[in-house]
Order: sequence, then structure tokens, then C-alpha cells
Amino acid sequence: MSRWRGLVVLALACAGLDAFLLAGEGIARYAVPPVAAVAVLAVGLAPWAGLIGVVAAMVLSGWLGVPTESPALLPATLAVTYLAGRSASTWPGPAGVAAVALTAWVQDDLGVGTLVFAAVVLGTVWAFGRVVRRRTEAAEAAGEEAARIAALDPVAASGQVVLAERQRLATEAVAVLQTAVTDMRRASGEAAGSLGEDDLTAVHRRGVVAVQELRRLLGLLRQDPEGEGSDAHGDAEGVTDERPPARRSRWPWRWHEWATALLALALVPVGLGPEALEPSSLDVGVVLCVVPLLQRIRPFAAALLLGGVPLLTLALGAPPLDGMSEVVVTVAAAWRVGAAGDRVLGAGLAGLLLSRVVYVMGHDPGNLMIELALVGMPLLAGAAWGEKDRAYRRARDRATTLHEVHDGIISAAVAQERLRIARELHDVASHAVGAMVLQSAAALSHREQDPERARRALGFVDTAGAEALGELRRLRSVLRGDADGPASPPPDLQDVVARVGQGLEVHLDAEALPQDPVTAAFIRQVVHEGLANASRHAPGSRVDVHVGRSPGGWVVDIVDDGPAAPGAAVQSTGYGLVGLAERARALGGEVIAGPTADGGFALRASLRHTTPAAERVEA
Repeated sequence: MSRWRGLVVLALACAGLDAFLLAGEGIARYAVPPVAAVAVLAVGLAPWAGLIGVVAAMVLSGWLGVPTESPALLPATLAVTYLAGRSASTWPGPAGVAAVALTAWVQDDLGVGTLVFAAVVLGTVWAFGRVVRRRTEAAEAAGEEAARIAALDPVAASGQVVLAERQRLATEAVAVLQTAVTDMRRASGEAAGSLGEDDLTAVHRRGVVAVQELRRLLGLLRQDPEGEGSDAHGDAEGVTDERPPARRSRWPWRWHEWATALLALALVPVGLGPEALEPSSLDVGVVLCVVPLLQRIRPFAAALLLGGVPLLTLALGAPPLDGMSEVVVTVAAAWRVGAAGDRVLGAGLAGLLLSRVVYVMGHDPGNLMIELALVGMPLLAGAAWGEKDRAYRRARDRATTLHEVHDGIISAAVAQERLRIARELHDVASHAVGAMVLQSAAALSHREQDPERARRALGFVDTAGAEALGELRRLRSVLRGDADGPASPPPDLQDVVARVGQGLEVHLDAEALPQDPVTAAFIRQVVHEGLANASRHAPGSRVDVHVGRSPGGWVVDIVDDGPAAPGAAVQSTGYGLVGLAERARALGGEVIAGPTADGGFALRASLRHTTPAAERVEA
């Protein structure tokens, strides 16, 4: 509705201006303006219909005896041509513009100058409309994209991405580790009969490979999803986000500015008046050709040349430039003023227009409308383009910002999920794989002196491998979301010591675990990790485990007295203590670990109380 309202206002304005310019033309004053108004309205139906209406108005005007140089139909012609460019259709527009130019050419007795001038002016106006149309479509598309992104729920989207990531890891990462553990169990079964050195070495070697594979998987999982993560200690692994700064061209001008300046320079000799080839006019034309190169980077200098030189020429009584070169410079400057809102260049454009109006009013008043159109049309079109361009940039920036926010939320969620899976993978597999490697080394060292002990060690490899595979299958089912049945109750500390502390002399001093399941799970994990580390690095040592309450929360101390068998340490994944520290920080606590003065190792974890209800202990 608003579009048709605007067309009606424009049609009435064009009709009124036509009637004013046709004063003294008899019946043409009353017959031509309605046809021009209908042509403007017809553009709302189809671009070709409006252009045919302009052709009909031109034919009617000529038939009623209106002189061909009359500017009466110029407002309606320019309006219809511009609106045809703004329409969605493509080829009917240029065809209609060509028909209007040919009609003007025929009515002016096939004058070549008229044909060239009409084709250039009408083609430029149609191109203005087309450019504004393109920018309007871009702004609408950018706005729709921004609205689409704004309507998305980043939390829901991150949930979907996390689910896909979880299922992918269940298929890839867990399956790789399952294969490594299965291969080690198979090798240990084959070596149990012969106890050959090569067979036992192969078992141990496969175990080392499994540890390395687990470490690699944990390292990959602990990196961020974009591959820009760091290792467990926070040091960059050769991947940085530093990019070389974009090189900025030292060339201050853009290609279209050079094209405009060179086109204006080439058209300096092409004049529309008898005085165009005089030396003073040529000098003015050459000077004005510099304006397109300066109007963006030096607007004050461009304004001084654009308005000052023509006014000075007019004051000295010299003939001004009156040709196509001036048209190119004027149109380019007017577009710049409208699109960018450059007030400084606008002052220069006003000076140019003033000089042209004064000159035309004294020599050829009939061309006043053309002079006004040469400035007004690109000025208005540039303003329309600038408005759409600013809307496009706002929508694009908003969409970019929303994309970044959503991507940040999704990346953070995926990173957290990968970190959680890394911890789960470490918890369920690290101790079992390390114990398998340790026992395979024991089997290798005892194969000659104590074959039965070596076979028991290989049996433990098989048992630990079966346990690891069971835990990995459970983890895979949880990750894929197809776990069913009631969850098994969490183990108490005695169960953890019995399962993880084999080969160690463990002394447990612990109070009942808190009711808060998160705190209790963290305490169990600390004990599990402390005993697993002692089993890997100090097998056969004495380990004192203390779990108790402190004034601020809970404290877990795990201290061993050092390796009982030198050289028996097993390569670890290196992520267990890091994961504990991360969990402790998330719960408001801390983890401290390091060697003791007597050669042992101490692990201390402290955790603050969460809520009074959550920290009540069973009597």
C-alpha cells in the first residue's frame, strides 16, 4: 500500500511539473500530463508498461506540436526509467529504455547527438535503479539471515552438536582404545602357554602402544574443537591463532575512481555546445577530471575544484565546460554526496550547480531542467543506495555478531563435552591399561625364575583387559545414549582400594563419604587416581590414604613412600592429575601434588562445603 501511495504522489508531481513546463503549448498542456502520470503508475504493474507509457507520452507530445527540445517530459521519463531499474525484471527494462531513446532520436530528426545523449542519460538512470535494487536485495537477505540466527536457540543448537560429537567419539575414540586392549589380551593369551621372551615382549610392546594411544586420544580430546587447543600443561602444541596482518594497499585510489576520471578525461573534447572546444573550456574540463580521484580521500580539495573552478570561470566571463565530461564528473560527485552524505563535497556540488544555473538562465533557459536533473537524479539515487547500504551493513554486522556468539556457545559446549569425555576415558581405562603394562613387564621379568608367577601376571593382564573393555563398552553406551537398565551403585572406598590398590600396601583412614553425590564422587576419584599413580610409578610401596572433614570442607591425603622396585614405573597418560585439578577448581577446591622429602609422592585434594544439607554425614 505504501508503495502505491508513493507512486501516486510521484505521478501527481510529474503531471503538475509537466503542465507547468507545457504552459503556452495549447491542448498539449492538458493532454500530455495525464499520460505521463499513467506511465509513472504503470511502473507499479510492470517496468515495460511504464516505459511504453513514456513512449506514448512522447509520441502524443510530438503529434500535438510540442518542440523536441522541450524538457516537459523529462521528470516523468527519468522517474519511470529509474523505477524500471528498481523493479525485479531485467531485460524488459533495457529494452524499454532503448525504445525511449530511439523515440527521442526519431523525433529529433535522427540526430546522432540526441541519440547518444538520451542513451547515456537514460542508461545511467536505469543503472542507478538497478544498483539500488541490488543493494536493497542484499539488505533484505542480510536482515533475514540476522533474524533467522536471532531466532535460533544457541543452547539447543549446542546440545545437538554435543550429541553428534558424543556419538562420533563413541564410534571413533573409544573403539580405537578397545582395539588396543583387545590386541593386548589376545597377545597375553598366546604368550601364557610358551612364556617365550619374544611373545612376552610383544605383549608388553602392545601395552605400551595402548598407553600411547590412550595418551594421544586424551590429548586430542582436551584440545578445543577448532584445533587451537593446548596440551595438558597449557603449552601450545605448535598450533597458534596468530595470523599475519592483512596488507593494506598503499595505492589510495580504487579502480572505479580511476575509471571515472579516465572516462571524464576522454570525453573532454566531446561537447554539446559550440564553445566546448575553446582552450579555456578544455582547461576547465581537464581540471575537473581530477575530482573523482580526490572526492573520497581529499573531499575539501575536490569540493574546491568542483565548485570553485566553474564559479571562477563564470566570474571571468569564460565559457564553461559544456559536454559529456562535465556530466560524468557531476554524476559521480552527486552520487558520492547522496550515498556518503559528504557535506564538504556537497558544498562543492552546490557551487557547480549554481554556476550552471546562472549560465543556463542567461543563455538557454530551456535546459534548466536538464541541469537540475543531472544533479538531482544521482543525488537522490545515491541517497537511496546509501540508506540500503547502511541497512545491509547493520544487518550483516548483526548476523556476524550473532554467529560469533552462537559459535562461541557451541564451541564452549563441545569443548566441555570433549573434556568430560576425556576425563571419563581416563577414569575407566587409564588404570586398567597401566596395570596391564605393569603386569606384562612382571611376566617378562619372572618368566624363568618363577613361571607360575609370570602366568598369574598374564592372567591379571587378561582380567584387567576384560575389566577395561567392560568399562569402555559402558562408556560407549552412555555416550551413544543407548544405555539401559538401572545404574549400578557407586563403589565405596574399600571397593576402590581393593580394585585399584593391588600390589600396594594400602592403609585407609576414612570417614563416611558425604551425602552430596558430586562431592562423594570427587573423593572416590581422588583416591582412585592416587592409588593408580602409586601402582604405576611405585609398585609395592606403602600408601597411606586419609579422607576426612576439615573446617572448610573435605580433605583427601594420599602419600606413598616411593618405588619399591626401581625401574618398574609405567608410562602414564599424564592427564590424571590435570583432570583432578580441573574438577577441583570447578567445585571450588584445589589439588596439590608433588614428591616428598623421603623420596615418596604426596597427593592432597581439598574441597569446600557446598551446602549444609549436602554435607551431612551419616551417623
